[in-house]
Amino acid sequence: MSKLKQWQETINDLKFSGLSQKNFCQNHNIKIHAVHYWIRKLNKTSEPIAKFVPFTKKLNLQILIKLNCTLAALGLLPRYSA
Repeated sequence: MSKLKQWQETINDLKFSGLSQKNFCQNHNIKIHAVHYWIRKLNKTSEPIAKFVPFTKKLNLQILIKLNCTLAALGLLPRYSA
C-alpha cells in the first residue's frame, strides 16, 4: 500500500474515532505534526466534493405591496378624541 493511501486511511480513522487529534496520535504512536502535514497535503490533492455552478437564468419578478392604513394611524395627522 502506498504512503498516500496509508495516510488517507489513518486520517479517515482519526475523523471517525471521536478522539481529539492529540489523543488519537498518542494511542497510535503517531507524531501530531505528521498528522497535521498529511491533513493539509490530502486537502490540497483531493477534489472538492461540489463545485459552484453559476445560475444564469434571469427572473422577472414583480412585487406589489398594498398598504391599507390611514394617515392618522401613521402619526402624520393629529388624532381627534371626542
